[in-house]
Amino acid sequence: MWDSRPPSGKHPVSTRLAVAAVFAVSAPALVSIGCGSESANAKPSRSAQTQCVANQVLRCLCELDEGFQHCDADGVLSECDCQSSTIPTPRNEDASTRPRFDAGPDAPTGEAGPMPRCGDGRIDVGEACDDGNNQDDDGCSARCIPDGRPTQAATCPGQAVTLWPIRYTPVLHIVGSTDGFTNTMKASCFDSKGPDRVYAITPTKDGVMSIKMNFSETFSAIVSLQDNCTTTLTASHKLFCSDTLGFPMNQLVEVKQDKTYYLVIDGDTAAAKGPFEIDLSLQ
Repeated sequence: MWDSRPPSGKHPVSTRLAVAAVFAVSAPALVSIGCGSESANAKPSRSAQTQCVANQVLRCLCELDEGFQHCDADGVLSECDCQSSTIPTPRNEDASTRPRFDAGPDAPTGEAGPMPRCGDGRIDVGEACDDGNNQDDDGCSARCIPDGRPTQAATCPGQAVTLWPIRYTPVLHIVGSTDGFTNTMKASCFDSKGPDRVYAITPTKDGVMSIKMNFSETFSAIVSLQDNCTTTLTASHKLFCSDTLGFPMNQLVEVKQDKTYYLVIDGDTAAAKGPFEIDLSLQ
């Protein structure tokens, strides 16, 4: 029988990128794009919604890009504004009411200034995390990107990741490793035996999430995405599960705004562990 597993030491990461999709288990999900027109002068479409909350800001589609609609005092939506340079407060919240998260020892005291910044303890537009400090390797870097080896990444609930549309974050690049973790979870598709690492990814809009991963040369990873998090991952909550055999992986998954999805990186043997890279994007 032909052995599809590459011989150890023969396939460095840089030579395996072209075969990434061969080992994907599930087919990419499709997304319906509204306002589709090939005309350069096409007008943005008006939302089907006819009533709204006064002074609310809503997202809308401008062909393949994203715009905003504003609800006036009479509850009538404006046309989709595709040229606006003003970024609304995320999730239509007043900036002063947004909660603070996991403030670190050097977190700022008192009220934050009017301009959002990484390290102020709030998840602002484009930030994947914000633990209230400017330290690296503590779970959230000085650039507000998940990093380090926080204890919550070892199992549920996982290391939190906020994912913004490509308008704000074209690609969220995360570097991690399963080294230093233990085998606490079981994949839903294979008998996984390696150390586990869990990311809890929360999209900020409905759409399609792209997940691309590369692994170290000796790391035969099992990767799964679930819509719930338990130590024994079940097929009923599986969105995909793949034994990568150490090859790069590429998956597309339809996702819902503010729903958390759990990306679990495991190994097919007890010795299968090591560094990896993740590229996330949301369209």
